[in-house]
Amino acid sequence: MSRRGEGPARAGEPRSTGPAAEPGARAYGLEPLVLPPRPLPFPARPADGPWAESRLDTAAEDAAYTDALDLSDPDHAERLFWFRWITGHQASFALWQLTAAALAQASEASGKQRPAAVERALSFVRGYSALLLYTSSCSAGLYHRVIRPSMVRHHPAMSGSWASDYGWVRSLYSGREPLLKDECAAGLRREIELNTLVHEGVAETLVPSGASLFQTSVAQGGPRLESRNTLVTLYDLYFLTLRDPHATYESVVAQLEWRLKAICADISNNTLRPAVDGEEPMTAARLRDPAVVDIEWSVPTILRQAVRASRGCPAVLSGTRAPGSE
Repeated sequence: MSRRGEGPARAGEPRSTGPAAEPGARAYGLEPLVLPPRPLPFPARPADGPWAESRLDTAAEDAAYTDALDLSDPDHAERLFWFRWITGHQASFALWQLTAAALAQASEASGKQRPAAVERALSFVRGYSALLLYTSSCSAGLYHRVIRPSMVRHHPAMSGSWASDYGWVRSLYSGREPLLKDECAAGLRREIELNTLVHEGVAETLVPSGASLFQTSVAQGGPRLESRNTLVTLYDLYFLTLRDPHATYESVVAQLEWRLKAICADISNNTLRPAVDGEEPMTAARLRDPAVVDIEWSVPTILRQAVRASRGCPAVLSGTRAPGSE
């Protein structure tokens, strides 16, 4: 994802156990993501020392981390939005695992620790909303020309329901998570509602017909679906995701940071919704809701807060920010 190697890790810095331990040598290059088969518990350690230090804490470094692309060149535009599609999904998978860890911690906690864990989950949900906007920031034309056909080639009925990590947070995003009834979860409930608004707006923008690949394949008498394990594996392979039972919570956070650092750099250089071929990407009415626009203008800040929350630092969500304030 970066233009250069970043050198050896500092003493005590968590490292991944798999091939995604080091950042890539290519700007906007894709890397394999290595996740544990299931979410791991939040580590019982204080938020100080090297563990509390984040690569995302210094916004001034973002613009130098990658090069700006000439988006008048179709190849550059496709390269950018393909990077956003894969990397944004990978970061979402990691956030889902961290969200599941926060929910488990909140369910088991009592006293002041419970609201803190709920606030951590809230930061991750807000981070996922920001990633949804980033991942889907291409025009509908480019989506249907480049991204959607790639999924059809991988599997004609490819569906987000095959994402194994989403299974750990499905009850939260569907509003059925018991923790949402807790008195301290009012903010989390509102965040889930906002995420639903973002998700619906993204779908309406990229696929105005509302017909998913799965629905289209079924309507056309597509092939019989394989076993659940096969579908999950196909989904992971498309998004360059591997499963390692030796992966650690710290390695998940480290890999998430590399991706979010590259995402923040990309936004610094190319903006969140760059014009391609002289045309601004169209957005559905839901994405013009003031609460969604607030997220859009605060994506780098929101992502930094999610990383800090993953390291046990207090979660402080941003308020409304004016355009260009990042």
